[in-house]
Amino acid sequence: MTRRIGRGIGITVRHSVQSIVQLIARLIARHSVGLIVGLVLSCAMLGCIVKRVIGPQLTGTCDGACAHYTQCKPGHGEALRSRCLAECPDVFSDRDSLMAFESLTCDDAVEYVDGNVAKTAVHR
Repeated sequence: MTRRIGRGIGITVRHSVQSIVQLIARLIARHSVGLIVGLVLSCAMLGCIVKRVIGPQLTGTCDGACAHYTQCKPGHGEALRSRCLAECPDVFSDRDSLMAFESLTCDDAVEYVDGNVAKTAVHR
């Protein structure tokens, strides 16, 4: 198929649809490693941006609330987590209150559980 393009410039294009598809396939094959690496990097960066914008993942469960608390507490250990999991159902009555606790800053979460004098870990 010959097609004249441009307004009287005299440029002709001699490619069939099949040859254009073959050209695109060769370009993709030649640059596929770069495309894959670029796609992976883009997804990784997007994941970081979305996490930064959305904030922490809120579960609305005692497991999630205790994970947040022990992450914020310096020197946290399994004993602290076990105690938290045992006391959590008595303190929080529903999913919304658990999600509200999970959304607290570390300082506020530890203060809520331990009172004013507790020290918190730096949470990043």
